[in-house]
Amino acid sequence: LHVVRGNHDAYRGQTAYAGDHWVELPGLAVALLDTTLPGRSTGSLSAEQLTWLDDHAATADVPVLVLGHHQQWIGTRRSDSYFGLHPAASAGLTAVAARRRSIVAYAAGHTHRHRRRLMDCGVPSIEIGCVKDFPGTWAEYRVHEGGILQVVHRVSTLEALRWSERCRHLYTDFGVDYETYALGRLEDRCFAIELRT
Repeated sequence: LHVVRGNHDAYRGQTAYAGDHWVELPGLAVALLDTTLPGRSTGSLSAEQLTWLDDHAATADVPVLVLGHHQQWIGTRRSDSYFGLHPAASAGLTAVAARRRSIVAYAAGHTHRHRRRLMDCGVPSIEIGCVKDFPGTWAEYRVHEGGILQVVHRVSTLEALRWSERCRHLYTDFGVDYETYALGRLEDRCFAIELRT
C-alpha cells in the first residue's frame, strides 16, 4: 500500500504520508505527488517536485501514471484560491507531461467527483470519486500492452452503500445537484488511457 496525503491529512501540520514517491510495477510506474499545502484546502507543486517528476519520467521505460490529491487547474481564469492545484503548479505539470511522453495521465481525488479533461498537450487530467460519499467509488487501473483501462467500482458492503446513499443529496441546500456532480458521465468513469509513442 502506497499513500499520498490530501488536505485533510495536513490541516494541522501533520506530516504522515508527506513527500513524493516513485513506485515501479510490472508494466507501469506510478509517481505519487504530495500536492498538499499544510493548513489549506488548495494544493500546489514546488519547482523541486516538478524537477523530480521530470527526471524520473525522462528515464522511465514504462508508462507513468501520476497521482496526486488535488485536481489540476485547466481553464482561462487564473486564481491561487482555486480549490485544486494552483494555476502555476498546474501549468508546470502540463509542461512536464508535454516533455515526457512516458507520462500518460494525472489523476486526483480532491473533488470527490468523476471528471476527465485534457491538458493542453493531450494528456488526460482525471478526477476520481471517493469511497465515503455518493456514489461510493474507487478506480482500478488495468495495465495491458495497448494502454491502461480505468475501471470504476462501487463499494459493495451494505453498510458502505447505505452511507453512500445518505450522501446522495449533499449540498442540496446550496442548490447543488451533488448526485450528477459526483457521478459524472460514464465516459468520465470508465475509459482507456492510450500510451504515447
